[in-house]
Amino acid sequence: MSAYKDKKTGKWVVTLRYNDIDGREKRRAKRGFLTKREAKEWESEFLLSLNSEIEIDLTLDQFYEVYIGDISNKLRQNTVKNKRVIFDKYIDPYLGSKKLNRISTPDIIKWQNEILGFHFKDTYSRSINNQLVAIFNHAERYYELKNNPLKKTTAIGAKHPDSMSFWTKEEFDKFIAVVDDESSRLQFNVLFYTGIRVGELIAIRLKNIHFERGHIEIRASAQYENGEYIFSKPKTKKSERVVTIPEFLTQLIKDYVNRYYFIDMEEQVFMTNKSRLSRELDKYAKLANVKRIRVHDLRHSHASLLIEQGIQPNIVQDRLGHEKIETTLRTYSHLYPNKQYHLADFLNQIATQHTSSSLVPESNNPLMIETIK
Repeated sequence: MSAYKDKKTGKWVVTLRYNDIDGREKRRAKRGFLTKREAKEWESEFLLSLNSEIEIDLTLDQFYEVYIGDISNKLRQNTVKNKRVIFDKYIDPYLGSKKLNRISTPDIIKWQNEILGFHFKDTYSRSINNQLVAIFNHAERYYELKNNPLKKTTAIGAKHPDSMSFWTKEEFDKFIAVVDDESSRLQFNVLFYTGIRVGELIAIRLKNIHFERGHIEIRASAQYENGEYIFSKPKTKKSERVVTIPEFLTQLIKDYVNRYYFIDMEEQVFMTNKSRLSRELDKYAKLANVKRIRVHDLRHSHASLLIEQGIQPNIVQDRLGHEKIETTLRTYSHLYPNKQYHLADFLNQIATQHTSSSLVPESNNPLMIETIK
């Protein structure tokens, strides 16, 4: 390695020998530095970047285990499980055996086309793409990966669906009328009239229900896996919340508890799981002749009901446990445009009222008289 001044140009040049990631000897020269100091700084930075690349000399599937190990304690168990399912099915078979620092932008484009070939919903394609983005971002941020090929590509899919499935109050009434299983009927009522997540429903213990005050405390989330319930913290800090419940639903829960539960306040009230709820929703939706929606869409149905009744977005946000109001507005933005017409009608009424009152003499104008009083 050396730095010298080119007599013809008067500028500094750096030349060096090094071994690449495959052990092959290579030479590198860089010209045009104004000072020797600048030349040596470039040499140091080049060697540092070279060493960083050698340190991350792992295949993608090898680095994925490093990545999962780094994040597993920060995420819910179910989230980690879903990440691994996506990696094993849609990333590892195509890119897993390649060296992480040798995966190129064309490799990513080819992989994206493979994913698009499955014709998933746009939101699911985006979710798969995001998993790969997260891996490379982690390598770049914490392991000094210098070349992140995802930054040169356009993400596939879409963040949010063009449309959202949900039931109106009338559709839910038709559905619930044919549900002949008492526990299922109660669970569907709770999901529709509170908007809580399925995991939050399963995690509710008797101590979390306050019948006198008419509310449920959401303090945990749960999934049913391998024959047991696994409890974890709610999705976000905002998800730990108090959800008020209407009087009729309070009474339904109270009657159910009085019939089937004893004094153990730690006992789960809704012993079910997402798969069972999904099967029963399919069954009863068919009987009621209403459109098929997912269990999670009952949450969207609740939000739709609130918005249709003019409930403000910040109240909807708190009730659903969204961390940011932007999430509420973005998720349900398609439901808010109708409110603009109500606003226009309101302004029209005000303007009409103002025009009419301005034609009445001040002494006979009831609005003016009221003001003077």
